[in-house]
Amino acid sequence: MANRTLFSSYRGSRIPAANAINEAGGTAYSLSRENHLAQFAATGCLNGTFYASAGMQLEKVLTLCSDLDPKFIAQVALYSRKSREAWVRR
Repeated sequence: MANRTLFSSYRGSRIPAANAINEAGGTAYSLSRENHLAQFAATGCLNGTFYASAGMQLEKVLTLCSDLDPKFIAQVALYSRKSREAWVRR
C-alpha cells in the first residue's frame, strides 16, 4: 500500500485546468511550439499511432518548424540523434 502522505494526489483548485484537446479527443495541456517539437523528436514517434498517422505527425512537425528558429531545430535534431545513439548502444 502506498504511503498516502508521500504520494497524495492534488485535487480541485490546485491543479490548473486543461487547455487543449489531444488527438484522442480528451482534455490535455498545451505545449509551446518548442516543447511540442522536442517531444516529437525525443519520442521518435513518426510512425502510425492509434490516433494519428505518420503523415499527420510529419505534417505537424513541419508546421511547427515553419515558425521556429533554425538553430533551435538543429539543436533538437542533434540532441535526439545523440540520445538515440546512446540508447542503441545499450
